[in-house]
Amino acid sequence: MLASNKSSYMNRFFIVIAISMVIVFVSQAQNKILKISRYFPKDAQKYKDQTNLNYSYGNGKYGKTELIIHCETDRSQYEFVLTKKIRSRKRTTQYKQGDVVRETFNLTKQQWEYNKESIKHQKIKSEVDYISDISDHDIYAFVLLQDHGSTVEKAVFKDFGNEVYWPEFKYAFCSAGDEDKDGTPEFYLSYYASSDGLDDQEFKQIIYTVPTKGKNFVKSKATGIYPVDAEEIAGNYRIEYDAHWKQLPEAIKRKSRTILKEFNRLQPSVRL
Repeated sequence: MLASNKSSYMNRFFIVIAISMVIVFVSQAQNKILKISRYFPKDAQKYKDQTNLNYSYGNGKYGKTELIIHCETDRSQYEFVLTKKIRSRKRTTQYKQGDVVRETFNLTKQQWEYNKESIKHQKIKSEVDYISDISDHDIYAFVLLQDHGSTVEKAVFKDFGNEVYWPEFKYAFCSAGDEDKDGTPEFYLSYYASSDGLDDQEFKQIIYTVPTKGKNFVKSKATGIYPVDAEEIAGNYRIEYDAHWKQLPEAIKRKSRTILKEFNRLQPSVRL
């Protein structure tokens, strides 16, 4: 009788262990990020074919979609959308012999047009010295959750430029991942904010993370600051972190520092 009870107890023990292992396994499988894909404008049709979603977000309200990072887990599907809305664009071409060609981009016709009284390129025999291409534009970013056939904006970013301030996404430094392996993705938004030279230049990195409580994503920020005087950059470059960034898991902080370090290593070429 004692042996029978012991056997029954052991059987129940192993069943409990087996069930626990299944629960852990299923939980880990559900938390795994399955797929992260990047889609540029040239991939618009491919994106639609693979996700059944339109590449252009907002029907032009936010300008042209420049990049979508598609992220899938077993439990959710996210779209990290970056757009740029141009209001005006001007180009100045300086030739070595001194001639200057000034053009304005026709947004309706999507082509360059010479400014009134500007000399034309074909009349100049000299070589090009430099080209200045400046646009007055705004940039937007969205973290979208696909939820039972509807799209929910979980995070919204916007920065408005003007004739003396030019924010530009640095697409190579924008990404999604799960560095802390908690089964929920975080989104890394990176852009460079330059101006007419009177203010310091900034490389801004924003990290959106899924909250443990509440519905709104948590926004953390790290900023690499470059002095306005190029000769001072080496000695005065600094990084500032906000309070939310300081509370991030160490794995996410490490990824953030790596992005900042790599951008700083490649500058000034990536800042242009």
